[in-house]
Amino acid sequence: MEIKKIDKKMLIIALKIAIGTSAAMFIAQALHLQNAGSAGTIALLTILTTKWETIRLSVARIVTFAISVLLVLFIFVNIHVNWVAFGLYMFFVVLACEMLGWKSTISVNSVIGAHFLIAQDFSPQFIANEFLLVLIGTVVAFVVNLFSHNKNRQKKLVANITYVEAQLKMILRELASYLLKREMKADVWDDIRNLEARLKNLVVDAYEYEGNTFRTHTGYYMSYFEMRLEQCNV
Repeated sequence: MEIKKIDKKMLIIALKIAIGTSAAMFIAQALHLQNAGSAGTIALLTILTTKWETIRLSVARIVTFAISVLLVLFIFVNIHVNWVAFGLYMFFVVLACEMLGWKSTISVNSVIGAHFLIAQDFSPQFIANEFLLVLIGTVVAFVVNLFSHNKNRQKKLVANITYVEAQLKMILRELASYLLKREMKADVWDDIRNLEARLKNLVVDAYEYEGNTFRTHTGYYMSYFEMRLEQCNV
């Protein structure tokens, strides 16, 4: 099994998750909410997204939470065999989330459903308790995701554009030598494959940068690296 080296990106993600989950749990405990640990779990599942995805996911969590509560009140109140009730609940939760295109909310709604099932409490107070867990988890995750070291990301993207341009010029010169059947020290096909691999990673970096900033015209970087990747394929 290959063990990856710990890099700066990994450390930042780990730090954000540690701070976000503990902060969400602390706030939930300070408010004397039941199942306070779940606020940390919700924060964890939301931190692993970009800023824009966090906003969309937050809206999705609130909408699907309302759907989940309606299902709880209908299914758990009327069916008293726990494993049957939870199975039916999960069936309709998954169906609703898939139909709405919000598959990423299923895990949180399953946790919320389990809370209701274990507590057998369907009062407005307990519903408010569960809603606050979802709200705290998503808000804390959004705040944590605001810190995305975007200036460094942008500098690296600009530097990589310069690198890609230089590599492409070198490859074009190598291709010209290859077509003219000149003696070559480098393998042009290896150079193309290496650049292609680098560009795939840069597309991911550009996508993360675009998703973690509220600035305009940030799609340029992703479009540029995708264009260069297509040229490598050609």
